Amino acid sequence: AGWLDTVTTYLFVVDIETLEERRLDGAYGGGIVENDSGLQPAWHPGDDWIAFCAYHGENPDDSYVQDIYVVDVETGAVERVTDGELFAAEPTWSPDGSRLAFAASDPTNWYVPTNVYVTDRDTGEYRSLTEGLDRHLAWFEHLAWLDDESLLTAIGDGGWSRFVRLDTGGSHERVFDRQSREESLVGFDTAGGTVAFTRQHPRDGIDVFGMNATGLDASADDRDPRNRLTDLNPELVADYEHPEFDRVTFEGTFGDEVEAVTFSPPEFDPADPDGDRPLLLSIHGGPRRYDEPHFDFDTAYWTTRGYVVCKVNYHGSTSYGRDFCERLSGSWGDAEVTDVLAGTDELVERGWVATGYTLTETDRFAAGIAEHGVYDMRSAFGTDDSHRWAENELGLPWENPAAYDAVSSVTDVDQIDTPLLLTAGEEDWRCPPTQAEQMHVSLQKRGVESKLVVYPDTNHVHHYIAEPDRAVHRLEAMDEWMARFDPERQSSDRCN
Repeated sequence: AGWLDTVTTYLFVVDIETLEERRLDGAYGGGIVENDSGLQPAWHPGDDWIAFCAYHGENPDDSYVQDIYVVDVETGAVERVTDGELFAAEPTWSPDGSRLAFAASDPTNWYVPTNVYVTDRDTGEYRSLTEGLDRHLAWFEHLAWLDDESLLTAIGDGGWSRFVRLDTGGSHERVFDRQSREESLVGFDTAGGTVAFTRQHPRDGIDVFGMNATGLDASADDRDPRNRLTDLNPELVADYEHPEFDRVTFEGTFGDEVEAVTFSPPEFDPADPDGDRPLLLSIHGGPRRYDEPHFDFDTAYWTTRGYVVCKVNYHGSTSYGRDFCERLSGSWGDAEVTDVLAGTDELVERGWVATGYTLTETDRFAAGIAEHGVYDMRSAFGTDDSHRWAENELGLPWENPAAYDAVSSVTDVDQIDTPLLLTAGEEDWRCPPTQAEQMHVSLQKRGVESKLVVYPDTNHVHHYIAEPDRAVHRLEAMDEWMARFDPERQSSDRCN
């Protein structure tokens, strides 16, 4: 139950023979993130205990704290494992059940890297295994035990998702150097001395691989120890042109190095560009995210239409350490814009591109597309699901209105002259559709060309992953908008 609903989620156990169900009254959910993460139950390998995540403290709808609890299935007794000071997730028992590992971050500061902790079941004490690593876990956050003394996880490491092995003694080590920086992890698990993982490559698709856990020690020069277990959509991979991948570095806002990942048309040669290409800047949200080598239809769609797609890991992105990430704290809309423009300048200087197509604070771009955005932080407060995050960084809107206005693009709508396509999901509670409506109306009042598309029954996560006809419509609408303001090309035919 929360401020805006009366629903409480409980854990149930079901007898697999009689199918009789029983509610564990003390194992209930709570906290701001419950709707996103669930209770994440993890059954103990030897005893009738279940670890789960929730927050049972005061004001659960006003805190990002999430604790790990253990419930005794027989008695219903509940024990709290963590101390109410962490945002904890991913409880994972060791094979012998003597230890419980979990991932946790600072609930008051998302820029602090995630740590992996392990607790001794007998003493109840827990300690970090990743102290000093200075990296957030990979975006899909997962932990898996290799044996009773070591775990495997994945981190974001310089625009790249890769394996890290953790020892219960407190050491950590980057492993599997055989993985190139042109491929990235999507997910993994371990069992019986085997590691199975999903890997993506811009030109080779997304597939499942397996290897003996000893293969984690393979260097870049060793024989590849993995076996490819799937070959999904081979005709698609073989018959369609896929982009060339590259990494570009340049000086960012604060004089340090910023990196972008680029995806170019198949025939494009970065060493010999042979003519300028139009540039499409694809800017990740979050901002605590990172772009990396990936395989997806969106990117291939644009590169086959002649665009160089550039994704800048601007200040505020994860995978480059806390200092780099925290530069954006409480000050959105400055450093990241400068970084993105610096990336544009770098590609122009290299002779890769002639111009760019997105909306920022300048008039150098021909058109822009803004998807599932927040444009007025004051009106978003309490209507989205991120009020606690906003308060952590900006204070309360009625106490610090200037801070909210400073990071709200609608406040500077009088400076926008770039044609803008806005899209939103009707059921998006992270970036409510009213935000897009507000920006659209403001632009219309100013006489700036804009178009609004709201997708029904679509939430924040599924804005990209939707029914095929909706996914096709999204790309067609974007393509038509880009072509409308690009004198060098016409709108493409229907996606094929």
